[in-house]
Amino acid sequence: MIARPDKETISAISTPIGVGAMGIVRVSGPQAISIGSRVLGKNLSKLEPRKALYGFVRDPETGNLIDEVVFIIYHAPSSYTGEDMLEIFTHGGLVAPREVLQVLLKNGVRLAERGEFARRGFLNNKMDLVKAQGIIDVVDARSQKALFTSVYRLKGEASETVVSLKKKLEQILVSLEATVDFPEEVDEEIKVVTELYRVAEEMELLLKGMETSRRLRQGLKVVIIGKTNVGKSSLYNALLQEERAIVTSIPGTTRDVLESQLEYQGYPILIYDTAGIRATSDEIETISISRTRQAVKGADMVLLVIDASIPLEEEDEEFFYDLKEKGGLIILNKIDLPEKIDRERILSYGFSLLETSARMGSGIDNILIKVVEMAFVSNLDLMLSEREANYLGEVLKHIRGAVENISTLDIVGHHLREGVTELRKILGEEPIINLTEEIFKNFCVGK
Repeated sequence: MIARPDKETISAISTPIGVGAMGIVRVSGPQAISIGSRVLGKNLSKLEPRKALYGFVRDPETGNLIDEVVFIIYHAPSSYTGEDMLEIFTHGGLVAPREVLQVLLKNGVRLAERGEFARRGFLNNKMDLVKAQGIIDVVDARSQKALFTSVYRLKGEASETVVSLKKKLEQILVSLEATVDFPEEVDEEIKVVTELYRVAEEMELLLKGMETSRRLRQGLKVVIIGKTNVGKSSLYNALLQEERAIVTSIPGTTRDVLESQLEYQGYPILIYDTAGIRATSDEIETISISRTRQAVKGADMVLLVIDASIPLEEEDEEFFYDLKEKGGLIILNKIDLPEKIDRERILSYGFSLLETSARMGSGIDNILIKVVEMAFVSNLDLMLSEREANYLGEVLKHIRGAVENISTLDIVGHHLREGVTELRKILGEEPIINLTEEIFKNFCVGK
């Protein structure tokens, strides 16, 4: 259990341990200024806050000089945590930040737990849970788009979206009261239904972006499949613009699933090269084919590679089930060679089809453009966490319940009040046992 913010003074290293120009050690709590004064040998309460100051950290017990530092003082409530805070900028590396932290620990601070700084900020009303999730998203961002979308949370725009929805439901509740007081007002009932439909549309739009949110966080999983020797590994290398997979004319060269990440137009894409699937008695190749099947199960979409220089074969068509199941594209490879494929037959199945010469590097951008277009919602306003999506889903259920029971005003009121409660949970305004603990455990120490 994390301590209440007014009980103890905490500290942690906020930068990754390792080689670098500097490290940052944070201190927060009621004794931050007095303990800082002790180890820096200055009366920090008399120094100007929110300004970079120069000094030395010493061990008060031994007098040993620990490091030459820059430090910044923050007075409550104008800090990240809402408490008195001190940030000490040490030299980088393994030793300097660690030794500064050790001196602070010897002088009365406690080592912070994961996310404890942010949690104190939440408890002191410096942020809501939507913004707290934004901090996690920024730190964990795997691409430019993930970063840009996450920053909206830090600016408070995501919170404003949720607050706006909450206010709309509350206003509908007010209109509902008017309907109760004046039951002959048919216009009010129509107005309530109309407004409920509008709010439902907004929420459905937000929830449609859930898959995009997940893909921005984790990366879009694209698995390259096809029979042996159609150029899967060549396509893999061409997409990555580097030689990651071994390419030979010998069927069955790829024996394991290879994974690499690329970023295209700001979107994170995980590309998987797989072993070709064919009938075989080779034990190792059989294992490879099994791993290919596992990779396909976990895919967001597949790229089915077909050799355009030979006629379509039954082995190619066996992959059409995976394409229908997962969605994706057919890639006609080897278009630099004389074409023998029956395109019309492929198109008759209703699949999207693109062409490339992976060996020559042609058509690669078109593939990536189409992948991004198919997989990501371009106008994503709020990158939802799974927790937030679950709550929004519950709100939507209550709105639909209200519409279905519009003639029974007590039931409508119940659904709307429950919907408001779910939105309050997203913001952290509604107490939920262990919820904040779980959210802030996802932070690193020092955040």
